[in-house]
Amino acid sequence: DAVAKAQWNDPAIREAAMRRWGDDLFPDGRFVPALIARRAFATQADHDFLGGLIHPATHRELGRAVTQSRGWVVVEIPLLFEAGVGEWVDRAVYVTAPFEQRVARSAERGWSPDEVSTRERWLLPVEKKRTLADEVLVNDAETLEEWKDRCREVGLLYARMSDVVQGRFFCDNKDEAGRIAQALVDERLAVAAQVGEVQSVYLWKGETCKHAEWKVEFLTLGSLFKDVCARVIALHSYELPPLTACEVFRGEARTLAWVANSLVGH
Repeated sequence: DAVAKAQWNDPAIREAAMRRWGDDLFPDGRFVPALIARRAFATQADHDFLGGLIHPATHRELGRAVTQSRGWVVVEIPLLFEAGVGEWVDRAVYVTAPFEQRVARSAERGWSPDEVSTRERWLLPVEKKRTLADEVLVNDAETLEEWKDRCREVGLLYARMSDVVQGRFFCDNKDEAGRIAQALVDERLAVAAQVGEVQSVYLWKGETCKHAEWKVEFLTLGSLFKDVCARVIALHSYELPPLTACEVFRGEARTLAWVANSLVGH
């Protein structure tokens, strides 16, 4: 909402709105949401005009903010499905509530039941949104704390999904690489590990070394990487096992959920 409202600072958007709805739309230059709503929710055509005016720029700005961020980014978008789901949206959680509760809660904002119906009549049906969402949460809780408890499981899952890292280390021989990879997966410190032969060139104690090694790549969580390091060091024959990990900036959602749900601490 904050990003969408900021679009009204654009003179071109204000001029387009005044051409459609009149010069009195911004009294003394002020943005008054109630005046916009009175015009925009009058007809389907007016509602569509508002969406075409505000949604494109809003989505562009949100997309830039998300792609420039790291980790888990949560964006609250009331009209996500009506405006179109951007390619930067990996998962959509649809929060709904029974109509009676929506009316009761909206009354705190000074909206009548008729106002709620007027604002909702041009939206996609609830059942349609349910089919479009990856998760559906029904907010019919009696207290805020009850609602938070209900959401916590989904929130913790997504937090873990944003913590996936890809790690790797090298071993002197195939048997050791396979044994350590097996241990990490068996002990649920890694969800998968791959072993392959590589030719390594590296500096060690001031000398250039070159020989065949076995690389182990694995998927785990950043919160488990310290435990992974301790386990690999305990099982490894090298004086200094070369252990590194890279953050998975983005991944297919079901894959990330598989990692998050499979490891220690789930």
